[in-house]
Amino acid sequence: MGVGLACIGLCILLGIVLSMGKASFLIAGFNMMAKENQDKYDKVALCKFTGKIMFALAFSMVFWVLYQAFEIKCLLYIGVILFLAFLMFLLIYTNTGNRFKIGSSSVGKKQRKVSEYSPMIIGLISLLGSVMFLFVLVNGTKKETEVIIQGNQIVFKGQYGVTDNLKEITDVQLKTNIPAIGMKVNGAGLGEIMKGDFEVEGLGTCRLFVHSEKGPFIYIMVDGKYTIINFKDSNETMAIYEELKKAIESYVKSGN
Repeated sequence: MGVGLACIGLCILLGIVLSMGKASFLIAGFNMMAKENQDKYDKVALCKFTGKIMFALAFSMVFWVLYQAFEIKCLLYIGVILFLAFLMFLLIYTNTGNRFKIGSSSVGKKQRKVSEYSPMIIGLISLLGSVMFLFVLVNGTKKETEVIIQGNQIVFKGQYGVTDNLKEITDVQLKTNIPAIGMKVNGAGLGEIMKGDFEVEGLGTCRLFVHSEKGPFIYIMVDGKYTIINFKDSNETMAIYEELKKAIESYVKSGN
């Protein structure tokens, strides 16, 4: 949620600055144009219009934050649809009709070349891709890992998910706390949520699926490396621990 609020704040800040008719260098795509092409545009009008779009994008992101807070999927769909609609409107409006071009004429309209607007189109598409990638990454980190125990395998499904064989597990413990988590090796962190490989004090590199800083935590030793997992709901953590213990005991008894 914190990242979503930060994105909203950034859009609002950019909207305020651009609405003053300043900082055209912040407009993705426009700042990629050659100086002679930039001079053909009314920069103040373009900035003010883009500023309004930034406010609209901030509004659409509010639905993303609400989705993360209440986990109501329709809020996510509304936010994404609005976000894409506002960006498409920006893309179409600024690249048709010579609306922001100085001294445009009907002849100029006919002679306009698509290549002249290519940098702006590329920039806007890049902006769209970056924001959507950020949202998908944050949402994937926030979503709790699904643990599936079946046959002789335990599957950690989701971001940085892996599959381990029960025969490779040499130790399973339930602990109330976790040592200090240090440098990220290959993973993602979002507040108290940690997923992927991290350096853990006294344990070396561990694979984490930590969703809460509060215990209990399940410690699973696989090939000399700890996998540590817990959930926001401590009862769910306990349930997975008991299920895993039974699965390992059953596997050992079967003699596989």
